[in-house]
Amino acid sequence: MNKICLVSCVSAKMPDRAPARDLYLSPLFQKARAYATSRFDGWRILSAKYGLLLPDQIVDPYDQTLKRTPKEARLAWADHVFKSIYSSVPTDAILAFVAGEYYRETLLPKLNQQGYTTRVPLEGLSIGLQLSWLRKLEEEQQRLRHLDQFYSLLKRLEHGCGGKRVLRECTDQLDWPRTGVSFFFEPYEYRSTAVDQSRVVRVDTHSDGKGANYAFRRRLNTHTGAFVSDNHRQSRFRFHVGTALMNRSPHRSRVLTWGNDQNSTREVMAAEAELETEVSDFIGAMSLVWLATGEQANSTSDRAYIARNATALLAGSTGPLDLPTRHWLGRLSDQGIRQSGLWNRSCGEEHYDPRFLETMAVYVDVTTGQAPSPKGPIAPSDWPDTKRKSLRAAQMDLFNAE
Repeated sequence: MNKICLVSCVSAKMPDRAPARDLYLSPLFQKARAYATSRFDGWRILSAKYGLLLPDQIVDPYDQTLKRTPKEARLAWADHVFKSIYSSVPTDAILAFVAGEYYRETLLPKLNQQGYTTRVPLEGLSIGLQLSWLRKLEEEQQRLRHLDQFYSLLKRLEHGCGGKRVLRECTDQLDWPRTGVSFFFEPYEYRSTAVDQSRVVRVDTHSDGKGANYAFRRRLNTHTGAFVSDNHRQSRFRFHVGTALMNRSPHRSRVLTWGNDQNSTREVMAAEAELETEVSDFIGAMSLVWLATGEQANSTSDRAYIARNATALLAGSTGPLDLPTRHWLGRLSDQGIRQSGLWNRSCGEEHYDPRFLETMAVYVDVTTGQAPSPKGPIAPSDWPDTKRKSLRAAQMDLFNAE
């Protein structure tokens, strides 16, 4: 499947005719060009005057923007660009816009109607924040390579286990691991650095207990609301989702007891039941893959090593490289979740240890039946010494933006 990036023109231009890729001079365009050429199979330029431009196409400078163009002319422009895309790009391609609302408002629905998959990875970010994120990609190339390795391992895991499992469809008959790590995916959440891939929204394990045979399954049942009467008090994941659901609908009746007290009365549970059902529906629509770590769970185990470092890689000490979409429910949760871009609050302030990818690769082979389980821990013995680093305040705004 082709991934094509559509980058809009900007006002700052060279004074003489030039290839379209070199005509536009603003830092935003130049950083967007670097993103498009490094993370996509191809790219095009959305020109307010010329329509759809190939990067090598020679054009004259111009002074025209869609923002100053009457609506009827914008509709005609969108129709012209749509025809150009349809005649040159297969409909099974993914089209990602790094372009403002005027360039997307009419064109994007036309493309969706024709069957194209469209993405807007920087939707909702100001020009300054877009530039900040694009610069961060260039500054953190090593971390980006590690992210790609991580998702490549998840792809191997998914294929080796027969695909992701939707949580609401998980049953006791599945081959649950005794201990392990699970990676959650949410509908419509995709990687902004690889728009054809789903984005991990939570890293989870079962609780560190005594290694009971079905602890992993029970952990998932607690999150989905199965067999648990007092649901969100047993799962911080459910608590955060429920809080965000209430914040999404400010005019709804507030469930004032949500999260209060460890124990609750029958009357309190009845008042919370509707919200609990909404939480179950939301989490139940997620899918997951799991990694069987096959050893006793404790705070220094291989299981903990993979889970903590995967979370730290995804969330990052400077914030995530794969941004949550503008409509991600977690944006309405607390600050820790907004900063991490995950339904996880811990580990995001840590530096990740890239060696965890080697350990994870071993357990991918174990889980998919390609290798026997190690007889003992294989994580580096010094990994618990990972030092913490506070998030930089300047990065927080990137994930609070609307």
